[in-house]
Parts: sequence; C-alpha cells; structure tokens
Amino acid sequence: MCSLDYTPVAVIPGFYAKAPLGNDFVKVAGSETEFTRPYRKSFLEFDRFCDAFHANDGEWLRPSFVFMSKKPATLREDGSALIAFRNIISLSITMDATRTKLAHGTTAFSGFQFSDNSDFFPWMLGKDLTNIYASNHVFMGFKSTDDFIGHAAPQIFTREIDAHSGDYQLREKLLDLWTESFVTSPRTSLLFRSFEMAYEASRLPPAFLHSDVDHGRLIALWISAFETLFHPGKTVNFETIQTALDRYPSPSQSFLKKSLTFEHKNMPRDCSIPQWLYKQLYYARNAYLHGNPVRAETLRPQGLKTALLHLAPLLYRLGVETFLTDIRAEKPSKRNLDSVGILTDRLANLEYEHLLEEYETALSGAFEGWATPP
Repeated sequence: MCSLDYTPVAVIPGFYAKAPLGNDFVKVAGSETEFTRPYRKSFLEFDRFCDAFHANDGEWLRPSFVFMSKKPATLREDGSALIAFRNIISLSITMDATRTKLAHGTTAFSGFQFSDNSDFFPWMLGKDLTNIYASNHVFMGFKSTDDFIGHAAPQIFTREIDAHSGDYQLREKLLDLWTESFVTSPRTSLLFRSFEMAYEASRLPPAFLHSDVDHGRLIALWISAFETLFHPGKTVNFETIQTALDRYPSPSQSFLKKSLTFEHKNMPRDCSIPQWLYKQLYYARNAYLHGNPVRAETLRPQGLKTALLHLAPLLYRLGVETFLTDIRAEKPSKRNLDSVGILTDRLANLEYEHLLEEYETALSGAFEGWATPP
C-alpha cells in the first residue's frame, strides 16, 4: 500500500518518526521519510507545511504526521480512533522510557518520557491539503502556508523514534486491539478510555512555579486510568484493583510474593510490591483530591527512594499486561504455526518476558536500600 492510499490528518511536532509506525489503517511517519515524500511531491501546500516548523531555539525541525487509510468504510470518524492510536504510540514509549530512566538514569535511547511530546499541533491542513485550519472552543481560523510558522511545545525537547523505540512488542499487541475496536467491529473499549487518562497522567509536571498539588493531580489521573481499565461494569473500588494486580502474570516467581504489609480500614494486610505501591498511590490520590492533610511522605512514602509519580507508569504497565492476559484467556489464539513459527514465537515471548522482568526490577529497586524488598 503506497502512502497516497492514506490521508494526513494530524501533525505532531514533538517527535520525529524515522520510519512509519502503525498498521494498514493508520500510521505515523516523519516529514522526511520515504513514506511521506510522495505526498510532498504531489501537494505543494503540504510540502510547505512540512518545512514550516521550528524548535524553541529557532532551529528548523521535522514534524511527524498521522496518516489514516482511505480504505476502511467502517472506521469511526469521531476522533476516538485517531486519539487511541496516538495514545498507543505515546504510552508504549513513555512507560518504557520511565523504566529506562529509573534503571539507567537516562532516556537517551528510549525516545521520550512524557506525553507532551505526542500532542497534536492545533493547526493542520484540511482534506484538500490546501489551507491550514484550527478549530477549538476558543477560536476557529484559517491560514495560508505562506506565512505560517509552527513550533513544538515550549516545555519539551523534540526526540527521534523508530520501529524499535520503546516497548515495541506491546505496541504491536495494542495496535491489533486498535484494529479490532475501531475497524473490524467498532465499539467502545475500556482499554482505550483508560489510555486517555494514562496519557494525561503522563504529562510533564509544570517546570516553573509548580506545587505538590500538580503531582497529586497527576497521581489522581493514574488512579482513574487503573479504575477504568479494570472496571467490571457495575462499580469499581480499591479491592477491584488489588485483585487485578494479584492476577499480573509475572515471569518471576518471587515478584508477587506477599512480603510487604499495608493498613487498610484499620486492618493490616500482607501484600505484593504492586499491591503496596497501588495502596500508596490510592492514599495520595485521596489526600490531594479530597483535601485531606498531606505531608512530604504522601508523594514519596518512607522506604522509597523514588517519588510515586515516577513509579505509576511502571505499575500501570503491569496492569496493562494483566488486562491483555485476561483478554487472551477469553479469546485463545487460533494460529497454526509450523516449527519455524513456533520457535520464532517462543523467542519473541522470551524477549517480551525479559522486558517485563526489567519493569519488575525497576519497581523493586525503588525501595530504599533493597535490591529487592524482603
């Protein structure tokens, strides 16, 4: 399928995709890639728009564009499909970048850590690829490409990504679910509703004159992401998430050992690392959103050498894995693989499990003075 079978529908200045990421129905690709060049050659205004973006230091930058296929007649057109795709790309990178940051002290090889890099730019070419337009609750406007200058968000540095950036195996699984939810049999999915909360929770905390309330607000969004992900249909509560985290399919036999304790409703309870961390996030959410007394330990409980806000994306990644495992249990795979396919599948699974173990190690290593909690 050549790129002219698609329509550019959104621009993201915060990262440059060196190669297309996506599936047959939706892709994101950088402005200088082979995928995008046919559009630049065919549409003069699109070519100008690609070159109209500058970084915060004034240097020219290369944006990325989201392309939607013209083929699927059933694709939902209310914006939810586009947002869900963007969130898959973003979260598969930010969660892994946070893991890398905690484990190695850098995100240099992992893309970007905060979802601000994935924000859609408010201006975009129309369907005729001629005029630039923007429409929101404040204004509606049109511009020509002749005098247009676009910028990335001022709080971020633009980053490059490729097909192997971030948690790419998770990204492939989620893109399959995207197709099922928005193309094959369009419907509302709790997973993608949860991702919208997680995307907002993954934003960079204000870097200038911020308060602890900013951190508490983002933690509250992480709790909402968890509750949406595991909502059973009638009501969701603290126990729902505790039970879900107990189902996490850990590749390690020791990670889910109930070696910790927390107090809930004036009763001590033995718990695993994920359950203990969720309890702390839940307590912090209640403290900040309900106006309860807060202390420094609310955001970084005693015994942790890392703030809760930086651990939440890793814990959420384990929650997503639990969700995917629950789905596989409901719909077992019917693939018929030959011996080579079985071996390839097994090697991929080993790599996937190894990455999950790295998430577990990063969470375990967050405890002060412990290689792993006792």
